[in-house]
Amino acid sequence: MKYFFEQKNVLDKRHIKKFVKLLDVYIADRLPTEHVLPNLQYGIHYDHIQSQIGHLIEKLIGPYEVTACFLQRTKTPLIVHSDYSNNSNDKDPYYAILFPLRFDGPCSTIVFEEKGEKSPLEINYPITNYRYTDDEIKRLQHNKDFVLKRLSHPKTIEWQTGSAIVWDRGHFHCSGNFLKNQTTYKDSLVLFTTRTR
Repeated sequence: MKYFFEQKNVLDKRHIKKFVKLLDVYIADRLPTEHVLPNLQYGIHYDHIQSQIGHLIEKLIGPYEVTACFLQRTKTPLIVHSDYSNNSNDKDPYYAILFPLRFDGPCSTIVFEEKGEKSPLEINYPITNYRYTDDEIKRLQHNKDFVLKRLSHPKTIEWQTGSAIVWDRGHFHCSGNFLKNQTTYKDSLVLFTTRTR
């Protein structure tokens, strides 16, 4: 399978409405995960939603297990990182799946060719000499130059409500710089999956 792809119209309006309502309840009633502030993140048990979307995910990626599941509101663009190490079981990291739920302007997710278990800031990867386009530079300007020099061939998918954005958890990725579009927030459901080798 590709390391990064999108499938449109995976969630229907009923699913989206339910997840948005749940996120609104969490924002109103629960303290957010502190280490991601000012962004908001709320872990949920996958068992609570598996009967609703489990079959949809299996169509996307085949057999899988979920090691983390959360609803999030992103207020500042996420910098380049890898989801490889976010595991709670002893199986291999597989795909991350992001379902855009609600946003107030254009936004995107960007995935790079390079893979790693840690942030590019923590490892001295070789310089790639990749020449970014003007549009790519605008989307990625919230990242350090040191990091971008060690990455290449960014693949961008614009968010669409109901779509599934899927990427190999080992690949470096980030948010597009949605603030440049006057977008102030974006809400999503995210799952980290694993599988047996």
